[in-house]
Amino acid sequence: MYPEEGGALPRFTFGPDGNRSGWANRYCTLPGSAARRPRLKESHNVMEQNFSIEERIDQGVPIIAVIGEIDVATAPQLRERLHGVIAEGRATVVLDLLGVTFLDSTALGVLVGALKRCRELGGELHVVVADARIKKIFEITGLNKVFPLVDALSDVGAP
Repeated sequence: MYPEEGGALPRFTFGPDGNRSGWANRYCTLPGSAARRPRLKESHNVMEQNFSIEERIDQGVPIIAVIGEIDVATAPQLRERLHGVIAEGRATVVLDLLGVTFLDSTALGVLVGALKRCRELGGELHVVVADARIKKIFEITGLNKVFPLVDALSDVGAP
């Protein structure tokens, strides 16, 4: 029975296929079409991220280069790599973020933790970043005053 004919609007329920069913799904049509509105199924596939960490030594200083997005999913990998290098006794580390396209608060937390560890050993965590969007994140959070930020690896200088 249609609502116009005195029937009540049924509440939405979920069928065995996970799709919502109810009055709107049964009677709403697309403009110019008598067909039912198409249903969108949720995809449970997780998007693969292009993320990598490379480590090298240049003049005795470790350089950790990150490519891709540093977020809640990838930050633990960066944390492990930074802590591993610092645990080897290397007080000064260069973090190359030239290939980073996104940085979230989890990533910033990892960087602050690594900076603290470096400074406890009398060193520094130099951050190389050229992307204006990534620099803006450091500026908004005030971390541009905490981290030594440079635009290129050649600008790091002798630690």
